[in-house]
Amino acid sequence: MPQDSPLISLAAAAARDGDTIEVDDGFYFEKNIVLDKRLTVRAKNLFGAVLYGSGDRGDALFVVRAEVEISGFILKNTWVGILQRDGPDASWTGPGLLQYDDGRRVD
Repeated sequence: MPQDSPLISLAAAAARDGDTIEVDDGFYFEKNIVLDKRLTVRAKNLFGAVLYGSGDRGDALFVVRAEVEISGFILKNTWVGILQRDGPDASWTGPGLLQYDDGRRVD
């Protein structure tokens, strides 16, 4: 991706349980990317892919509804980077993530 899909959300919707979505370097302007299958979503190069959200309090960048790993991204302009939904089976790990808000790093 993005050769296969211009949006991470479309790649996630088309993915099958157990797939890996590798995201090329660049800026991705998306929100509420639903991850409802067991997936790995990773930046091809560490911190090369920047997800830029809407900045709205009600939006997240990722909405996790299954066991997923999200790694290597910079998360910007978002109140909630990763929102977990639907109980204890929806778990995630996030090695190598940076979140910034208005130019400040959020830990």
